[in-house]
Amino acid sequence: GQFREGKAYGNVKVYRESGCLSYDGQSRKGTPHGMGKVFFEGGKLRYQGQIREGNRHGLGREYGANGQLIYAGHFKEGLEDGAGEAYWEHGMLKFKGQFKKGVLDGVGEAY
Repeated sequence: GQFREGKAYGNVKVYRESGCLSYDGQSRKGTPHGMGKVFFEGGKLRYQGQIREGNRHGLGREYGANGQLIYAGHFKEGLEDGAGEAYWEHGMLKFKGQFKKGVLDGVGEAY
């Protein structure tokens, strides 16, 4: 990535002390901002999508430590917010509908 005043801008890769990739994506003022991927300690994908000032914000997909998709949809300030789909640990659809501040809120369908 590029640096301005000691802070990363543009496309960056951030590694943990262990050498595992922690973040791969866009950055602004040294903070994840834009499209990116966040990884668990062991290197598995944890989140892929839009990020604003270090938080999940916009459209994205969240994964469990086992690699299974657990949520796909909209986020706001790090929490599920807006239209989305939540999945059971085994991968089957659990809920499809509206979320607000990380909880079910509004019209939806449970499976």
